[in-house]
Amino acid sequence: MGMKLSNATVRLVDLALDTTVLDGLEATDVNFIGPAVMALLPGTGQWNDVTFAEPIDSLLWDIDDQRLSITGAVGVSNFVFTRCTFSSIGIAAQRSQMPELVKLISVS
Repeated sequence: MGMKLSNATVRLVDLALDTTVLDGLEATDVNFIGPAVMALLPGTGQWNDVTFAEPIDSLLWDIDDQRLSITGAVGVSNFVFTRCTFSSIGIAAQRSQMPELVKLISVS
Protein backbone atom coordinates (compact mmCIF):
# COMPACT_ATOMS: atom_id res chain seq x y z
CA MET A 1 0.00 0.00 0.00
CA GLY A 2 1.14 3.54 -0.68
CA MET A 3 1.42 6.70 1.34
CA LYS A 4 -1.50 8.10 3.38
CA LEU A 5 -1.90 11.82 4.03
CA SER A 6 -4.56 13.80 5.85
CA ASN A 7 -5.21 17.35 7.01
CA ALA A 8 -2.03 18.79 5.51
CA THR A 9 -0.64 21.24 2.99
CA VAL A 10 1.91 19.53 0.75
CA ARG A 11 4.03 20.53 -2.22
CA LEU A 12 3.35 17.75 -4.72
CA VAL A 13 6.96 17.62 -5.88
CA ASP A 14 8.14 17.04 -2.29
CA LEU A 15 6.33 13.69 -2.33
CA ALA A 16 8.36 12.62 -5.36
CA LEU A 17 11.87 13.17 -4.04
CA ASP A 18 12.75 9.45 -4.17
CA THR A 19 10.41 8.32 -6.94
CA THR A 20 8.68 9.60 -10.06
CA VAL A 21 5.48 7.62 -9.43
CA LEU A 22 3.20 7.87 -6.40
CA ASP A 23 1.41 4.53 -6.42
CA GLY A 24 -1.36 3.93 -3.90
CA LEU A 25 -1.49 7.49 -2.53
CA GLU A 26 -4.50 8.09 -0.28
CA ALA A 27 -5.10 11.74 0.61
CA THR A 28 -7.96 13.22 2.64
CA ASP A 29 -8.41 16.95 3.30
CA VAL A 30 -5.04 17.75 1.78
CA ASN A 31 -4.11 21.00 0.03
CA PHE A 32 -1.67 20.12 -2.75
CA ILE A 33 0.36 23.05 -4.06
CA GLY A 34 2.54 23.44 -7.12
CA PRO A 35 3.78 24.43 -9.46
CA ALA A 36 3.67 20.85 -10.70
CA VAL A 37 2.14 18.53 -13.27
CA MET A 38 0.52 15.29 -12.14
CA ALA A 39 0.48 12.53 -14.78
CA LEU A 40 -2.36 10.01 -14.52
CA LEU A 41 -0.88 6.57 -15.12
CA PRO A 42 -2.64 3.26 -15.76
CA GLY A 43 -4.41 1.94 -12.70
CA THR A 44 -7.40 3.12 -10.74
CA GLY A 45 -8.04 6.57 -9.44
CA GLN A 46 -10.78 8.06 -7.32
CA TRP A 47 -11.59 11.76 -7.16
CA ASN A 48 -14.00 12.42 -4.29
CA ASP A 49 -15.11 16.04 -3.89
CA VAL A 50 -11.83 17.59 -5.09
CA THR A 51 -11.31 21.20 -6.16
CA PHE A 52 -8.81 22.83 -8.49
CA ALA A 53 -7.95 26.51 -8.17
CA GLU A 54 -7.27 27.14 -11.86
CA PRO A 55 -9.62 27.09 -14.86
CA ILE A 56 -10.08 23.60 -16.26
CA ASP A 57 -8.87 24.57 -19.73
CA SER A 58 -5.52 25.64 -18.28
CA LEU A 59 -4.90 22.68 -15.97
CA LEU A 60 -5.49 19.73 -18.32
CA TRP A 61 -2.52 18.56 -20.41
CA ASP A 62 -3.71 16.35 -23.27
CA ILE A 63 -1.40 13.43 -24.15
CA ASP A 64 -1.85 11.43 -27.33
CA ASP A 65 -3.22 7.94 -26.56
CA GLN A 66 -0.35 6.26 -28.45
CA ARG A 67 2.35 8.00 -26.44
CA LEU A 68 3.95 5.50 -24.05
CA SER A 69 5.95 7.75 -21.75
CA ILE A 70 6.38 11.31 -20.52
CA THR A 71 9.19 12.91 -18.54
CA GLY A 72 9.17 15.61 -15.87
CA ALA A 73 5.75 15.03 -14.30
CA VAL A 74 4.84 13.36 -11.01
CA GLY A 75 3.07 10.13 -11.93
CA VAL A 76 0.10 8.90 -9.89
CA SER A 77 -1.70 5.57 -10.04
CA ASN A 78 -4.10 3.66 -7.81
CA PHE A 79 -4.88 6.83 -5.86
CA VAL A 80 -7.75 8.15 -3.76
CA PHE A 81 -8.18 11.92 -3.31
CA THR A 82 -10.98 12.91 -0.92
CA ARG A 83 -11.88 16.56 -0.23
CA CYS A 84 -8.49 17.70 -1.54
CA THR A 85 -7.65 21.01 -3.20
CA PHE A 86 -5.07 21.47 -5.92
CA SER A 87 -3.40 24.85 -6.52
CA SER A 88 -1.07 25.40 -9.48
CA ILE A 89 -1.24 21.68 -10.32
CA GLY A 90 -1.78 20.59 -13.91
CA ILE A 91 -3.02 17.14 -14.90
CA ALA A 92 -1.47 15.26 -17.79
CA ALA A 93 -3.67 12.44 -19.07
CA GLN A 94 -4.31 10.53 -22.24
CA ARG A 95 -6.79 12.09 -24.63
CA SER A 96 -9.25 9.24 -24.07
CA GLN A 97 -9.39 10.08 -20.32
CA MET A 98 -10.23 13.76 -20.81
CA PRO A 99 -14.06 13.61 -21.06
CA GLU A 100 -14.29 11.74 -17.76
CA LEU A 101 -11.83 14.10 -16.06
CA VAL A 102 -13.82 17.15 -17.13
CA LYS A 103 -16.92 15.64 -15.47
CA LEU A 104 -15.07 14.88 -12.22
CA ILE A 105 -13.15 18.10 -11.68
CA SER A 106 -14.62 21.02 -9.79
CA VAL A 107 -12.87 24.38 -10.12
CA SER A 108 -13.22 26.93 -7.30
